[in-house]
Formats: sequence, structure tokens, C-alpha cells
Amino acid sequence: MKKYMLFNIILFVFMLACDKSEDDIINENSDLETEEDTILDNTTNKEPEPFNLLEVLDNAVDVDVLPILKWEVSKDDDDVTYEVFVDTKNPPVNLLAKDLSINQYKLEKKIFTSQKYFWKVVAKDSKGASTESSIFSFTTKKIEPTINLIKEKGSFGERYNHKVVVLNNKLFLLSGITIGAGKRTDIWSSDDGSSFNQVNSFKSSYFEGSFDAVEFKDKIWITNSENGVFSTTDGMTLNVVNDQIKFGGRYASNRSVVFNDKIWVISNDRYTNHISFSNDGKNWANAKKPPFSGRKGYSLVAFNNKLWVIGGQSIDETLNSVYNNDVWYTEDGENWNRAIEEAPFSKRHKHSSVVYDGKIWVIGGSDGTGADNGNLYENGLNDIWYSADGENWTMMVEKAPFSVRYNCSSTIFDDKIFIIGGISRSTGIVGDIWTIE
Repeated sequence: MKKYMLFNIILFVFMLACDKSEDDIINENSDLETEEDTILDNTTNKEPEPFNLLEVLDNAVDVDVLPILKWEVSKDDDDVTYEVFVDTKNPPVNLLAKDLSINQYKLEKKIFTSQKYFWKVVAKDSKGASTESSIFSFTTKKIEPTINLIKEKGSFGERYNHKVVVLNNKLFLLSGITIGAGKRTDIWSSDDGSSFNQVNSFKSSYFEGSFDAVEFKDKIWITNSENGVFSTTDGMTLNVVNDQIKFGGRYASNRSVVFNDKIWVISNDRYTNHISFSNDGKNWANAKKPPFSGRKGYSLVAFNNKLWVIGGQSIDETLNSVYNNDVWYTEDGENWNRAIEEAPFSKRHKHSSVVYDGKIWVIGGSDGTGADNGNLYENGLNDIWYSADGENWTMMVEKAPFSVRYNCSSTIFDDKIFIIGGISRSTGIVGDIWTIE
């Protein structure tokens, strides 16, 4: 009996051992299969082979502003595409092109002149593995801008205090003051910057007082010091967006610009500055009062992730006019810093400013003299200045080929600065069209 029981126990233990071994073998086999799959995946998803940049050479100078970049083919068992990064920062993070199947790329848009750039290429296979090239740098050539007369007199006639805005590859001209007719309420458009056609004419309330216009979210937005905000998608119709808000009143100076995906308006009431902003044109909030003196006739631009205010006319304690050539900036619309107290260009107001070729430009204006002894018009200026940082300024030309002027309007169209119209004591009101490129 004892022998029988002992035999059964041994048999039971043996059966358990056999079951465990079988489970272990299955688990071991599963582990081996997983390990083999991992090895197989790694084998089929190798990174594309390293490759070298060819052109533009590292540390090259006098490079064209539309360079062709070339690099070696990155070999791989899968299809390889390329991404191209070009930036003024190192390492470059600005993606210019992706999904390229060939090993070269010609830039589609001009980059800035006299500027150092960094570039690299990333090769990617169809399974997501990637290889980066080294980083090369180059400096673009210095190109002296040229000033060209496009038309001695536009079909819109002589005018000043008008605005020009680009929308959907068209140049629009809005309102202005003309000889005899006074304040105009018309809108004109052009496909080439030379031939203009009148789109429509509107009631005077749209353009009464001081107004400015900007392109924002595929519309032209008009900010009026007296009558609120209007918008248009084509210049044919104007839509009332907010007729309750006032930007400083009838005699205020009103400048608007797009910054940080919002419309910003700096206006003044009795030489007190006000700053307003909106992300939809209808609902507006106010920023705190800036530290610079209350002023009119200044210029306002967005550049290098900052808002910039340049020059203008203010008043002193005795209510006499004071003209400025200071430059101020803010990164958030609230906290302002003075870039320079007295820029090398003369004190002025009613000048025009744009951002072009990585620089802020100051064009013409008036020094405030001349409007005396019955003369209605001030003396004008026709010098042109630019700056890459708002502090250090270079004079492009002391006397441009166009006549002295203030209250002209300028914008960027067809990769050129367009300068249209204006007024001065010596020439009266003009309606010519000029470009800088």
C-alpha cells in the first residue's frame, strides 16, 4: 500500500514538471519570436545614410537672394524625401520646403540682403527614420536699392492722406484729400501697381476724421477715429463692424497695424496716447498708456516681433509744437522701451514707414516748417532711411528722385516698396507712383 501511494506521488510530481516545462518552452519561444521581430524591424528601418551639403558652400559670401541649395543623395532601401531649413538663427528651425524628392531646392521668395543665414537638410525615409546634415552658413550679397518712377500721375489723381493696402494680390487705394474735391470717399484697385480702376465710392462717414487701413484675415479693415470700424473683402462693399468705438475723436491721429494676430490702433486725444487692440475687429480692449509723449503724425510698424513707433509731433508745456526723431518699441503692447532718443534722421512728422528686406524704412515727411504767413502746406522731405534693429540707421539717399513730400502712403507690393502721392509746400499735391526695390 505504501509503495502504491509513493508511486502516485512521484507520478503527480513528474506530470507537474512536464506541464511547467511545456509552458516555459512556449514562453521562451514567444520571447524568441518577439526578439526576432524586433531585430527584423530594426533591420528594415535603418536611418538614411549620412550625406553632405554641396551648395551653397559653408561660409560663402555675396550669395544671391534667391539661391539654389544642393546636397548629396542620401541612400536608403526605402524612398527618401528631404526637408530644407533656412534661418537667421543657428540651428535653423525655419522650414522652407518638405517632401522634396530631388536633392536640390531653389528658394521661391527672396531672402534679405547683407544677411547671414544658416541652412541644413533632413533626409526622411518612408518609415519615419531620418538623418540630418551638418549646418552650413552663408551671407547674402549687398544690393543697392533703386528708386523707379512707375507713373507720373495715377488715374486716381493727386491726393494726400490716403491709404494703400494689399489684399489678394491687388493694391487698393482708399480715400485721401484732393484739389477742389476735399476729402474723397472712393476706393481704387490695381493688379500691377500702375493702372488703377475705381471700385466704388461711399458716404463720407466711412472716412471722416483720421482713419487707417490694414489687411487682416483676408479683409481690409478701416479704423476711423470718429465712426468706428469697417471691413471689406473686395472694395465694392463696406461692412459696419463696430460703429460705437472711437479712436481718439475727429482731430486725432490714428495709426493701425497687425501684430501678434491682432489689429492694434494707437490714437490720441488732445495729445494723450491711447492703445487699443482686437482679434476680430469688433471687440476691443485697451493697453496701458505708453511712456512716450502724446503725439500725432508718427509712424507705426510691426517688425521683428515688436511694435515700433517712430517720430511724430507733440507739444511742450507752453503748447508749442515739438518734432521728434525718437524710436520706441514693445514686445507685448504694454511695456515700452526707447531704442534711441535721437535717430540720425532729422526730427519729423507725417512721414511714411514700412518693413522691407528685413529692415524698417522711414520715407520723407515734414519738419513742421513752412505753414505760416497764410501758407497751408508745410515743407516736405525726401530723404530715405532704413534700420535692421531700430537703433542703428543708414541713410539710403539724402534726396530721392521724387519731390519732397509728406502724408504720402507706402506699402509692400510685388516685392517692392510702393510710394504714392503726398503733398508739400513747394510742389502742392502730387499723384505720382514710385517704387524702391
